[in-house]
Amino acid sequence: MKKNVIYSLIPLLFAIQSCFAQNKTMDEVNYLDDTFEAGQTWRYHTRNGENNSTLTIVKVEKLKNDTIIHIALSGLKIKHPLVKSGVSESIDHLPFSKEAILNSVIEQIGSQSQLPDFMEGYVQWKEAYESGNGGIFTITVKEAVGYVEQTMNK
Repeated sequence: MKKNVIYSLIPLLFAIQSCFAQNKTMDEVNYLDDTFEAGQTWRYHTRNGENNSTLTIVKVEKLKNDTIIHIALSGLKIKHPLVKSGVSESIDHLPFSKEAILNSVIEQIGSQSQLPDFMEGYVQWKEAYESGNGGIFTITVKEAVGYVEQTMNK
């Protein structure tokens, strides 16, 4: 009887351990920064012709002692050969260092609870980052948009 009780407790112990592991992950996901948080919308230093473009913070996390600010951009005019109109108006996910975002933003203009759909790009980036094959932008948002456009048109 005692053996049966012990064996029936083993799955419970694994479940409890997995909950503690999730809490650590949730702490990383819900990292609270003193300046940026998910949902904030900012004006930033844009490229010529994109003055109405805004960036939205979609996620803030701390990984490997780096504060990483994940953003989505709207109001862009990126030449894109695979889009019917030839121009893409948004980017759903780009990861930046906090310093790069601080050097890019001008003022916070709002906050929203409904975030752009960034998860697909985020998951791909996270897998690459954890395997050592992905990084973060340390240049300004304006420069990163130019880089993205240049890369898409090669």
